Amino acid sequence: MSTTAAEPVRAPSADVTRAIAPAGTWSLDPARSTVDFAIRHLMVATVHGHFAGFAGSLRVDGDGDARATGTIHAATLETGNPVRDGRLHGPEFFDADRHPDIRFRSTAIERLSENRWTVSGELTIKHITRRVELRARRLAPAEGLIQLRLIGRLSRTEFGIASAELLNAGISDTVNLKLHITLAPAPNDWPAAR
Repeated sequence: MSTTAAEPVRAPSADVTRAIAPAGTWSLDPARSTVDFAIRHLMVATVHGHFAGFAGSLRVDGDGDARATGTIHAATLETGNPVRDGRLHGPEFFDADRHPDIRFRSTAIERLSENRWTVSGELTIKHITRRVELRARRLAPAEGLIQLRLIGRLSRTEFGIASAELLNAGISDTVNLKLHITLAPAPNDWPAAR
């Protein structure tokens, strides 16, 4: 399944203070951000993990239209178990040598209520693209930064991360995502709409 060009989504109101962030280009600050996941094992335990390498940006037009992109480096997956991590990086699972990047591109950012949005988009893992939806909450700003907490779920088998071994081991198909994203103004920020 191939990705299509992301189209900006009209904010529900012309009041740009209702946009997910002020107009401009915002860059993800990796030192103040986390990309975490959790998956149930044998229905009694939960395996937690995170990705240590990622990048992203958010662009907001003067009228509130917003687009987000992100890249995660698959080989930076860590679960606290080096043997398990090595297998997850390998060809049976993420195949990080052949598919080093996991990519996200938003197709819609829609306001739900005060400080809450739905971020819909296309996630690509191992050249397989599926639509995903994240719920975003904007946290109190700090030092001129934008802070967002995002949660969502995805099916690992829809992205080709499946094997008889995983099924026999009782590994859930559902992966829970939790991201804490801190955005700072991009160094080469473009001017807001005049």
